[in-house]
Amino acid sequence: TLANPFGTLDGDEMFGSGPFYFDSMLDGVWYKFNTAPNYHGAEDYPDVRDVDVDGILYTVFTDSNALTIAMNSGDVDTIALLADINTFTNVLGVGSTVPVTKMAVQEPGICDVAINAVPECFDTPTYYDGNPILRDPAVRKAIMMCLDKDYIVNDMLYGLPVMADSVVQPGFWHYTPENQLPFDPMAARQVLIDAGYDNDVDGDGMLEAGPNSLAVIEGWCSVGDELSGIRCQAPDTDPNYFYVAMKWEGDAQDAGVGLEAMQLSEGVMTNLAWYQCDYDIWVWHWGWGPEPIGGALSCWMISEIVTGGDNCQMPMGDWWYNDYNYTNAQAEIGLELDGRWSEFDQVMSEAQRTIDVGDRKLMVDHLQQMIYDSYTEN
Repeated sequence: TLANPFGTLDGDEMFGSGPFYFDSMLDGVWYKFNTAPNYHGAEDYPDVRDVDVDGILYTVFTDSNALTIAMNSGDVDTIALLADINTFTNVLGVGSTVPVTKMAVQEPGICDVAINAVPECFDTPTYYDGNPILRDPAVRKAIMMCLDKDYIVNDMLYGLPVMADSVVQPGFWHYTPENQLPFDPMAARQVLIDAGYDNDVDGDGMLEAGPNSLAVIEGWCSVGDELSGIRCQAPDTDPNYFYVAMKWEGDAQDAGVGLEAMQLSEGVMTNLAWYQCDYDIWVWHWGWGPEPIGGALSCWMISEIVTGGDNCQMPMGDWWYNDYNYTNAQAEIGLELDGRWSEFDQVMSEAQRTIDVGDRKLMVDHLQQMIYDSYTEN
């Protein structure tokens, strides 16, 4: 909102780093910025940061067709299409009226599916409201085997994204986990049958918990409870999330699992699903900085399993810590253990203070494998 501070400042005063300053706006319609007359970029970075335009006018379009007409007619020079893949591919893509070369710098991030498996010891009156059957890793494994990632990437999203296999983005720190699950709903059904979910008394195709299932043995459900009514939530900020949930719902039926795809406002999902762990499955997105230990992986530490924490689905499997469950990190990557932490927390703590990049990379790889093997996130 400053009028023109650059008019009275020299480049050596280093007033910010932006090449533009605010001029005027019509809120929600357009925003105008002028080029700073003495932007210090050229002085500090000769022939690199000269600004050769008079300014930038941002215009907000509420209709994607109007936006493409403006692009085709030359009224606008650059456009941003948010989640409108059909417009991008059919109107502005390669071979269309206006071929587009995408040159955008975006945050690292993933489209993420999560299955709620918070252990009983974290269940409080104000934290956690999920289907306890999902605490059985065999159930989570079967549900993940019903996620058709190839269809999502290549059919639904026209092959534009990179297929994710870890919470760490492509690059040096990325690790492709071993034992990748195939998309195979019928094999997933067999996984469930082998795990004791081998009944379908009412003949509706949904499997039911038997006496030998882990969920019954642990008291999470009763004999005869169906693998149905499992909420699969998606925010309304991007229709593709809900399309994924609906596709997943249909494929899971073949495995004898009843998912219920539902679309909610992102505000509701943030305050309930995320902050209070009130969800069964979600399809969402999250992003972080480039350093995996500081963002993409640290949210799995036990300290984040709290109301309003960065994570509401871990820990589970063989690495949450309590009086009878210690870690096996020493055997796997040779860490010295003292029994005070979960295996995940122990490896994370060691990685945070390991200076050697190669040694730290092994630990980061191990953490990514642990997340994948939990069948809670994909």
